Amino acid sequence: MEKKQKKQQNYLHSDFYIRRIHSLLGIIPIGIFLCFHLFMNSSAIIGVEAWAAVIDGMRSIPFVIVAEIGIIAIPFIFHIVYGLYIVYFSKMNMKYQYYRNWMFILQRITAIITTIFVIEHVVFVRIMTASTMDVMTAMAHVVQTPLGFVLELIGVWASVFHFSNGIFTFLITWGILQGERLQKLFSILTMLLCAGMFLWTLIILIRIAMMPI
Repeated sequence: MEKKQKKQQNYLHSDFYIRRIHSLLGIIPIGIFLCFHLFMNSSAIIGVEAWAAVIDGMRSIPFVIVAEIGIIAIPFIFHIVYGLYIVYFSKMNMKYQYYRNWMFILQRITAIITTIFVIEHVVFVRIMTASTMDVMTAMAHVVQTPLGFVLELIGVWASVFHFSNGIFTFLITWGILQGERLQKLFSILTMLLCAGMFLWTLIILIRIAMMPI
C-alpha cells in the first residue's frame, strides 16, 4: 500500500514539472515563433516583392533547417503530444457555463484545431515547396478560394486564441498571477491580444488573396 502511494506521489510530482515545461514551451519558443511568423508575413501587406524578399531572407539563413528542427519542431512536437494527452484526460464539464470553464474547454478544442492546421501548413507550405515562388503560390491558392479562406481563418483563430489564452494559463500555472482582480485584468488583456492578432492576420490574408499569383 505504501509503495503504491509513493508511486502515485512520484507520478504527480513528475506530472507537476512536465505540465510546467509544457506551459513554458507554449510561450518560449512556440509563442515567440508565432509572433515572429506573423510579423514577417506582414510584409505581404506592402506587396509581392516585399513578401518575396522576406521569404528569400528566411530561406537563406545558414542552417535554417537545423534551427527549425531543434528550436521549433522538437518543442512543438512535445507540446502537441503532451497537450493531446491533457485533452484526452481532461474532464470537460459542459454543465457549468462559467467563463473560465468555457476558456478551459476552448483551450482544448483549439489545441486539436491548431495541431491539424500547423501540420497542414508545414506540409503544404514548407515541405512541399522548393522555392520562394512556390511558397507564395501555395499560400495564395489556399486563400483565393472561399472555402480555403474560411478554413485558414479558423486555423488562424484557433492558433492565436490558444496562444493568447495560453499566456493566461501560463501565468496561472507558474503562480505569477495572484488574486482574482489581477487574473480578471490579464484575462481581458489576453483576449484583446487575441483579437488584435486575429484582425492583423485577417488583413494579411486578404492582401495575399488579392495578389495576382
